[in-house]
Amino acid sequence: MSDEKIENTTVAVKLKQLEERFQARLKETYKLIETIERESLTDLSEAHIEQLIIISHKLAGSSGTFGFAQLSKDMKTYEQKLLKAKDTFNQISNEAFSAFCQEGLLILNRVIQT
Repeated sequence: MSDEKIENTTVAVKLKQLEERFQARLKETYKLIETIERESLTDLSEAHIEQLIIISHKLAGSSGTFGFAQLSKDMKTYEQKLLKAKDTFNQISNEAFSAFCQEGLLILNRVIQT
């Protein structure tokens, strides 16, 4: 086997490993959003929406790197909604916040299921 073929194989293996770790991270993020939603039901605070903003921002950036262009786009849109909601946080009910969490879970579920 030529050095070039070995190098291409090595790169492909490493990229596959990175993608698998990213998929695992998506599953962890899904669980984190579920936890945030559960915690917010008894004690909703601005920190909860800030956590969702950070999550959506990170995923909007990193998902494009791993070839998940639609996830990146969806997370950018989701982040913008959350930023607008943060401006009027005092008016957000637990039910409305739960809907924001469910939207994030739905976006992630589309990618985790594939």
